Amino acid sequence: MKFIGIDLGWRSGESGLCRLQLQSTPTGDRLGIEDLTCRLSLEEIFAWLDKGLGEAEGAMVAVDAPTIIPNQTGTRLPDRLTHKYFGKYHAGCYPANLG
Repeated sequence: MKFIGIDLGWRSGESGLCRLQLQSTPTGDRLGIEDLTCRLSLEEIFAWLDKGLGEAEGAMVAVDAPTIIPNQTGTRLPDRLTHKYFGKYHAGCYPANLG
C-alpha cells in the first residue's frame, strides 16, 4: 500500500509531492519515504504519479488544495474555520477565491 501526498502550489509555484510505502519489518509495520520532490505542471505531476504506482497497486491520496471555490472574493468559510481553530499552532491556510 502506498500513501501519496500532493500539496498543489499556487499559480506560479511548484507543487510538493511525497510517496510513502508501507513496509513490514520484524518489529512491525512502518512507512518509508519512496520519493519526495516538486513539480511545476499538472502534466509533470501526473507523470510522477504514473511512474510511482503500478496499475493494480492500491494507494491512498491526500491533496492539499481548495477543491470547491464558490466565492469571487474574500475568504471561504473553511479557510476562516481553519484559522480560528489552528491559527494558534501556525497552521492556517491561504484564502482561496476566484478573483
